[in-house]
Amino acid sequence: MAIKQPDLTINISNHQSSLQIFKAAASNFISSLSGKMFTFGLGLMLLDETHSAISFGINMIISPIVGLLCLVPIGNLIDTYPHKNRSHW
Repeated sequence: MAIKQPDLTINISNHQSSLQIFKAAASNFISSLSGKMFTFGLGLMLLDETHSAISFGINMIISPIVGLLCLVPIGNLIDTYPHKNRSHW
């Protein structure tokens, strides 16, 4: 015997939807900017400690490459598990 689930449809206005999209975009921008600033700050700290522009340059080249290499496997890992059960890990 099948159990009928209640309808869980949530209706939101266009204004609420636009506001939510703006909040998501702003949050993503701030997160990305702060991550880039942190990476740049670590590079400057490395430059200050080693006094070598080569080490700073290598750090600035390797950091985005590592980010790109981790992007696909982590995305696949996240998409493997159901999104509703994240809090139960």
